[in-house]
Amino acid sequence: METAVVMVLLAIQIAYISLSVSRFGFAPFPTLAVVYLFVAQISLIAVKWEILEYPFLQYYTRGGYITYFMPVISVYFAISSAVMAIFAKDMRTHQSTKFAAQQIDVRQIDRLLPAVNFGFGVFMVIYVFIMVLILDWSIVWSNSVYLLMTRPNDVVTVSGVGFLLSLMPFAAILAAVLAAINISLSRTAWGIFFGVVALMGTFYYIGAHQRVALLPPVAFFVVLSVVGRRTHLFLRSLSAVLAVFSLTSALAGRGSGTHGISTIFDAFVRAVGSDLLDTASSLMLNLTEGIFVVAESLVGEPVYPLLYKILSFSPLPSVIDNFQSISRVSQVRITRYVPYSGYVELYNFGIVFLLAFVLFFWISIRIYKNVLKRNQYIGLACGFLILLGLIQLFAYPLRNGLKPLWIADIVGVGALLYYRGRKTAEPQQATLDPGLQRALVRRDVPLPTRPLPAGPLSAAHRGASLPRRRI
Repeated sequence: METAVVMVLLAIQIAYISLSVSRFGFAPFPTLAVVYLFVAQISLIAVKWEILEYPFLQYYTRGGYITYFMPVISVYFAISSAVMAIFAKDMRTHQSTKFAAQQIDVRQIDRLLPAVNFGFGVFMVIYVFIMVLILDWSIVWSNSVYLLMTRPNDVVTVSGVGFLLSLMPFAAILAAVLAAINISLSRTAWGIFFGVVALMGTFYYIGAHQRVALLPPVAFFVVLSVVGRRTHLFLRSLSAVLAVFSLTSALAGRGSGTHGISTIFDAFVRAVGSDLLDTASSLMLNLTEGIFVVAESLVGEPVYPLLYKILSFSPLPSVIDNFQSISRVSQVRITRYVPYSGYVELYNFGIVFLLAFVLFFWISIRIYKNVLKRNQYIGLACGFLILLGLIQLFAYPLRNGLKPLWIADIVGVGALLYYRGRKTAEPQQATLDPGLQRALVRRDVPLPTRPLPAGPLSAAHRGASLPRRRI
């Protein structure tokens, strides 16, 4: 009976994917969202039915992926159905733009780029210089404690500036975006500079065995695909290979006893010598690890203090709201290195916080839709950020998963305010009185070229703008 129910749910989701691809292309919502949810269920089914083996699961399993197999499958199906329901009206009303068709003429920002390059270039130089000075390079080079390179209190040698470490992923992604834009405009020197900065962040997180290592090469690939006037096949292929290598090496190294940038070469050797099928299955299982975390998080009923629940929704950095100190005491984890799923945290928080999240997600999707109507490229960026947040919530606590959603909302609201202000600031087109315009056309009199006020022309304007007729 269980097998039959699972097969029916998978068949329905295949129909969801087919409909979404034909209607929306490979846009982040709803297509990529329902594809991810479907693949995650395939991963859980393959491990539960012993088709595939997931070695990392043995480090934190409490039997939840077996005990709560059907509830987790049902929850994922419900989320997939909810995503499709949100976009049901869009399927009937207007033709949505497919992601595959997106292209932007980057020459529109060519005049602003020198100033952008200089400003962010100075910032990157200062930031990299400071990080080189404050990091404990004995830990960065080699250490035996997982996540040690991500803890400011351990790897940063100067107190009070640990927040700079949390800026590294954003700096690396921004550098990758600027590298792609500069390369597309043949500004090779700036492209190389920002590319090197992006690689620094990628290699740091590969050494730390963190999945965030793949974000800079993915950002470079996506931006170059969208804005590039040429195919840039070599650079796109190289960034795609680096993204896959970053993910596989980061995930494979989590269970090892050695971490740090000194392990990158060994990871490369292992990647070259690995079996392609094993690599593909390992990649799928690791990308969809969140479904196993959800199942294991259902084992037990943790209790959270009210302050932890409230601050989990906060968009502020920990240096302001002190969440990091509170989470050390209040956060419940499956093991030392595996936190509870954000969705299970919401379930344990209670109905009020669960409804608050649903409202927050609904607002984020509304912003995404409205931005997409005005600027497809900013809209797609917001969509990918929301998708990233929803995926992170499966494997990470609520606070971590909501960060991309907050960024998407801030970017989206900023874009909407910009376009609203620009529309308000546009000058009204001056028009002639319709009757006078028809009369001028009949007499073959050229229309005035300078702006005229709307409505009937005054005597001064009539005398200044129109030739006198001879009697």
